[in-house]
Amino acid sequence: MNKQCRGVHQVNASDQCNFVRNASDCRSLIGYVDYVNFMFCTFETTPPSVVLGVLWLFTLFIGLGVTANNFLCPALFVISKTLRMSQNVAGVTLLAFGNGSPDIFSAIAGIKQGKNELVVGGLIGGGIFVTTIVAGSIFLCANPFTLMKRPFLRDIMFYLGAASWAYYLFYSEAIYIYHSIGFISLYIVYIIVVVVSRIIRQKQIEKAKRECAQENQNQIKEKVKDPNTNGPAPTGTETIKFSKGLSDFDDPESYGVVLKASHSRTPKQSLAGRTPRHSVVSARHSTAGMKRHSTASRPSITRRPSGFINQAFVVPVGDNICITADNTVISLETPTKAPNKPLEELIREEEEEDYPPMSECMEFLHLLSPVNFQSWEFMPLWEKILEVVKSPVLLLLTLTTPVVDLSHPKQYWCRPLNTMHLVTGPIFIALVIAGGDSMIAGKVPTLVVVGLCSLAVGLIVFLTTDNDTPPPYHLAFAYLGFLVSVVWIYCIANEIVVLLQAIGVVFNLSDTIIGLTILAWGNCLLDFLSNIAVARKGFPRMGIAACFGSPFLTLLLGVGIPTCLELVGHAKDAIKLNYTNLTTVLFTTLAVSLISTLATMTSFRFRVRKMYGAYLILLYFVFLVTAILIESKVV
Repeated sequence: MNKQCRGVHQVNASDQCNFVRNASDCRSLIGYVDYVNFMFCTFETTPPSVVLGVLWLFTLFIGLGVTANNFLCPALFVISKTLRMSQNVAGVTLLAFGNGSPDIFSAIAGIKQGKNELVVGGLIGGGIFVTTIVAGSIFLCANPFTLMKRPFLRDIMFYLGAASWAYYLFYSEAIYIYHSIGFISLYIVYIIVVVVSRIIRQKQIEKAKRECAQENQNQIKEKVKDPNTNGPAPTGTETIKFSKGLSDFDDPESYGVVLKASHSRTPKQSLAGRTPRHSVVSARHSTAGMKRHSTASRPSITRRPSGFINQAFVVPVGDNICITADNTVISLETPTKAPNKPLEELIREEEEEDYPPMSECMEFLHLLSPVNFQSWEFMPLWEKILEVVKSPVLLLLTLTTPVVDLSHPKQYWCRPLNTMHLVTGPIFIALVIAGGDSMIAGKVPTLVVVGLCSLAVGLIVFLTTDNDTPPPYHLAFAYLGFLVSVVWIYCIANEIVVLLQAIGVVFNLSDTIIGLTILAWGNCLLDFLSNIAVARKGFPRMGIAACFGSPFLTLLLGVGIPTCLELVGHAKDAIKLNYTNLTTVLFTTLAVSLISTLATMTSFRFRVRKMYGAYLILLYFVFLVTAILIESKVV
């Protein structure tokens, strides 16, 4: 919708409906609802329709976040396991794509609509929001801590380089195919740097562990030689500490550079009808499999209503050997009983004891329920409201999208539900891609062919499996879940972009200001909640790493992938860009945020100061006020 559609404000209120109905520029090429027509023609006055549009926009953003975090990221995690990808490679590839999928698909929809300023406003505005509001909030709410020097310097320098390149493209007012390929290539270079640096870091950790083990062994030998040495006699199972300070517990690189705190289905998914002992998928995707335990022969896991795990985290470094949050090495074996099993298997066994038998029908209804009744009494009021609001979206997603969880005793296998997914998933994909009126060879409807084939496969799976044991090919459902999730995100992102355009027409706002405010806030809301939550749980360094790693990767993929698809798919020479005063404000603010953070943290020897968090938050509000003044032509 270009400037011609915004001419609706130049006609009388009584004629605005006819104007938008007759103006071809007011009709979107994508999306399922004509939002401009709805806002100007549904009611006698515009405000009621605008209020409904804003509520629907809020619902769409919730749907986008739920799809990406509850369905796409778990599928990507399983795919990375089946492909035997290392944790850090999976983190900066598949999981990074999952984290940035809302921004990436919003960018694809915006570029397809020709709303380049909306796309860049969302990407750069989101980066400003995360590196100022989110990072500043972590600085203010967390206890004093020291940043991880190498990952911090790496991410912020890469981000500065990518932002400078994006500014150059806007200054030159064109994006060519080699620019798109360049952004994707820079992303590949970043992956290589992360992997190589992690290998080097891992060697340093192994060296420190060997030195600590040798030091501990020497201390035990001294005690044996001199029985008068103070302290208890060695038992072989005593707790030892790393004297070299193995302080990479909350290093996101140790767990695959996972950029968000939680990509989990809610704790209500326990088949026991109550909150499980720990949120398995949350642990998987927030800290790559860290579990809590005691020093008993089996991990004793306390029930909690929260989906996050506290500082009783442990990191398994070998069979029955773990590192706790305070860098203490603990043996799970005792002189009387040694389990001789990996920690993950012990936790799986303990979880299995928490799942009593349940009929196939009740299990189906339980998994299909979109409301978390088991944890309802523990939820605050705002979370209960959110649970109700997102329930329609979650129900639609659950009906079409399978989820595989490797830590669950049955990997979330439910025969009737997964059989239904084999039918509803392919039909949904065909409906979105081919449309409802698509025909094969001009004779047979595509949906009929896809439906019959899916139904046949579903019947075979239902008749050849049982509900108690997942079939050997159950992991393949993760690939179907990935495809369905991507299509859902694509549809929701298209609707968000079209609705934002309509809101821009109603309020006569530019695409840039809509992108840097509403689109950026909506896409970054999950970053704000998850990063703050993980920082409050005692891992501020992981939260800060996400504040610089996540928007950087989103910028590279959000510019590289959509522009490459548009240039190649439509055989264009270039994508034209429009350089405005708001563009200058956007990139200048991002540069000030990154450079000032780099300079200040370096001068403070990477020790965080709370006052700097207040500065970052103030910087964002100055940027926001300046952008609004420029948009309103005051400046």
